[in-house]
Amino acid sequence: MEPGAIHKALLPCVLRPRLPGARVCASRSVHWTILFTKALRQWSVLARAATLQQPGEDRAVRVFISSTFKDMQRERDHLVKHVFPRLRELCVQRGVSFTDIDLRWGITSEQAAEGAVLPICLAEIERSRPFFIGILGERYGWIPQEIPDELLVQQPWLHEHLSKSVTELEIVHGVLENPEMTPYAFFYFRDSSVSRAAPVGQRDDVVETDPSRAARLEELKRRIRESGITLHEGYTSPESLGELVLADLTTAIDECFPAASTPDPLTETRNAHEALARELARVYVGGESYLEVLDAHVLGDSPIFVLAGESGVGKSALISRWYLEAAQRADRERARRVTVEGAADPWASVDLLAHFVGVDRDSTSVTQTIRRLILEIASMYDLIVDASPHEGALMESLDRVLGMVPQERRLVILIDAVNQLDTLTAVLHLLTAPLPETVRLVLSVVDPDDLGGEIPADASMLSVAPMNEEERSELAVTYLSLYGKSLTAEQLARVASAPQGQLPVFLVTLLDELRVFGSYDALDDRIALYLEALDTPALFDLVLERWESDYESAAPGLVGDTMRALWAARHGLTEDQLLAVLGEPNRPMPQALFAPLRIAAGRAIAIRSGKIGFAHDYLRLAVERRYLPTAESRLDAHARMVSFYAERNERRELGELVWQMESARHWTALADLLANVDDLVGAWQTDPSVVASAWRALKRQGVSFTATFDGLVEDPARAGDGLTVLVALARSVGEESFAGRLAQSCAEHAAPDSVHLRTAALQQGALAMASLGDHATAFELIGMAEQLVKGTWAHRLYLGVLLDRASVLARAGCLDAAADEYLLVASAAWLAYDERLLTAARDGWRNVNTGGVAETATEDLHS
Repeated sequence: MEPGAIHKALLPCVLRPRLPGARVCASRSVHWTILFTKALRQWSVLARAATLQQPGEDRAVRVFISSTFKDMQRERDHLVKHVFPRLRELCVQRGVSFTDIDLRWGITSEQAAEGAVLPICLAEIERSRPFFIGILGERYGWIPQEIPDELLVQQPWLHEHLSKSVTELEIVHGVLENPEMTPYAFFYFRDSSVSRAAPVGQRDDVVETDPSRAARLEELKRRIRESGITLHEGYTSPESLGELVLADLTTAIDECFPAASTPDPLTETRNAHEALARELARVYVGGESYLEVLDAHVLGDSPIFVLAGESGVGKSALISRWYLEAAQRADRERARRVTVEGAADPWASVDLLAHFVGVDRDSTSVTQTIRRLILEIASMYDLIVDASPHEGALMESLDRVLGMVPQERRLVILIDAVNQLDTLTAVLHLLTAPLPETVRLVLSVVDPDDLGGEIPADASMLSVAPMNEEERSELAVTYLSLYGKSLTAEQLARVASAPQGQLPVFLVTLLDELRVFGSYDALDDRIALYLEALDTPALFDLVLERWESDYESAAPGLVGDTMRALWAARHGLTEDQLLAVLGEPNRPMPQALFAPLRIAAGRAIAIRSGKIGFAHDYLRLAVERRYLPTAESRLDAHARMVSFYAERNERRELGELVWQMESARHWTALADLLANVDDLVGAWQTDPSVVASAWRALKRQGVSFTATFDGLVEDPARAGDGLTVLVALARSVGEESFAGRLAQSCAEHAAPDSVHLRTAALQQGALAMASLGDHATAFELIGMAEQLVKGTWAHRLYLGVLLDRASVLARAGCLDAAADEYLLVASAAWLAYDERLLTAARDGWRNVNTGGVAETATEDLHS
């Protein structure tokens, strides 16, 4: 058999994905069994996590702490200062945010103690499910004299518990009447001897002297004991309590968010988009005919669908509702085809990818949007693609990956609010370039004219009309009834007939404001005030004014400081980060001061992937107008965030620090930071695109990339493990020539034993020179890499070099040689059970097989 024939003989195996459980030769069956068993174990862990944390949901742990107050201060202090930081660190490693909800910390007697806290406590319990901690000693706790009528309407179960303490109400509502809380609710009873040993002057604060209250406490403890909920009795110190809480919550976090389930940046971004879709779909009203039109488009022949309508008319809610229902239908039909023989519903072949412009700052960047589409499609179909080329090559990469969608699939790409992208160049390319038959594109835009008249003749168009008065009236009645509220016929007519109310976002925001207004007698005046707002940002300005009036008495400047911080944040802030920003150095703002504002903000503030941010741009615009009216004030907001992240000095936040420095135009500090290889590598590991963007900005400011790092060409060892990052960064910012020089110097001067480092740098350098068209240097560099690894036992490293050599051959136009090289790598990877290399080689082989290459290989196989 001539050289290469064995590889072509393996073609049917290497050019299709190997399925779990596929039959293999007997000599390797034991090895396959071991691999399959390991995979099965990992799958079982992830499946367990999936039952607790559904895909797309926020990766957040919020633990509500319930206890009496005066006698538990030492316990609470120990948990906050010693236990929760350790749990927070564990969560950070899993890509999860951790927040402890201790509402009465920081409450003073002047703030009416706990009387005003009960509604907030109950709301926070809901947001914290399923995590709950109850700590009891020998005090029953404060009993409210009365419960507001509005709270009784919202929480009718309270009628049966009017004479109980706030602590018991929290426990009843949080756990005892909600059995689903059992796995992640934990109770701790302090040993009674500790309380009874308190000094005489302090005993009344830690032991009940009223027999009736003591009896109620014992009855509560009895119910907890009999509930089957995890209970630890007899702890004797804050330290012993801390050990129990740490063990219980560590186990819970391991179950809900196992290490194997930690999302990568792409998954985090996907979760944020899906979370926004669920939030938007909740306020969708009517329009079933619109959903049917979208269904018909996906199954029809028209490649492009454009949804138009003025801002706030409900396009995003419509797309979200359709996207979620279509995804469920596709999943259901795929499962049905597996379980029901002969079923062939066309929805079983549909795959959906949604991008909501505005979900975060990156989503408005065309560069980041296209890069995300490339990576998502590659992930969806197990493709290996380069999503980090220079910006000018991104559209070429997107075209290539769209052409690789399997013929038996139908990919639907939804891009909502394309008019909010920083440039429409990429969108216009998608509209004018022929789409593969396997792809459908759905765009939403305010005005079709924004697309420059490039909408093709075979595209479908649909305009979303504003709600009519009858629909607005129906929405108002239904929405207010959820909260036990109603308007008079005259009031309802005023609200429904207001022209601003044609937009769902305006109407729902107005109704939210009316339902929390305390004086029914003054409601007419309040309606008149809000209807003076001529657009949605103006309405939100009135909302911000009301928030200032209601929530700044105990924390002056709270609303403005919160809104400025959220405006300046790139992807939002975790609750812990926001409280730290709002507080003083080393002293975060107490939860009890911030929680009322966060709860009152409702849907205007969204929590996505554990981070708090604006739910839509209307509030962002109102915040800009009210708190950040000048360019200087906006730069100052970013400068404050620079100080915040710099003081924290956490490596995992380096990417955010780099982004904030660029946004604040702190060019000197940014150049100093990114000239330090250790800091540059740390930021690159957080988010490569941020570092590349920052260096491109620095270059526009006259900072020379080559001059900054030129010394490393003579002494590459100074870069250490960051050398490959520097070579990749050089490629990303258009310094391919420097990337090649640095890679070649690495091979010549790096330590002889640093084979992996030198090889990786040479590979990056070869690809950089190939992209410049300097094929001779590219072949020289990849040849040096091959010599480094040839004869070593690092087969994966060697095959990676061969894979890049195939890429260099393809860029040089040697397609037949490239195809043979890809085939060689694919067959070796198949025998070595290396799925990643196998997929990369298979996809490379497909890409270069033009002309007669594919046919020749097939003919050789049959012969």
